[in-house]
Amino acid sequence: MRELRFVTLVALAVFSVLFGSPVSAAGGGSVCVTEQCEGKSRTCVETLYAETDTCMKAGRKKCDTVPMAEKFNCLRDALKPCALTRNDKREHCLTEFRACYAACGPLEGKRADYWCVADVGNRGTAAFCATDPESDKPTDACAKVFAKSKAFKDEPFIGGMTCDSM
Repeated sequence: MRELRFVTLVALAVFSVLFGSPVSAAGGGSVCVTEQCEGKSRTCVETLYAETDTCMKAGRKKCDTVPMAEKFNCLRDALKPCALTRNDKREHCLTEFRACYAACGPLEGKRADYWCVADVGNRGTAAFCATDPESDKPTDACAKVFAKSKAFKDEPFIGGMTCDSM
């Protein structure tokens, strides 16, 4: 059984070297990032925001019956794990996106690339954005993407946004 696993791993490694990884085989540059990376990473972000919202609601409900004098401490203790988990998972989503982005190979043209996450209320989404590296407002491209996003069709994008350069 061990030999079979070893042979399988060696075969996969040789296949990857000879024929490229599945991500890089899908096309290079920004097309690869858009097709292979963006959707999966956006789903990762949207899922973590939904999980955080559920956690926060449960924490608030737990503290509903607590006397007012103890409410602050109760909420702090109940909600802090939600925020810490969200931050860890958000970092995981970014790490996955960066790995996929790197596997897509060099992107065409002179550009500055960003992975941006937008917060609106208890929801969040993410997008890959490319801008002119000489721009004095490099994140405007992502703000425009979020303003047009279907994720925020019921309300305008007015939330916070963080962008990580690639």
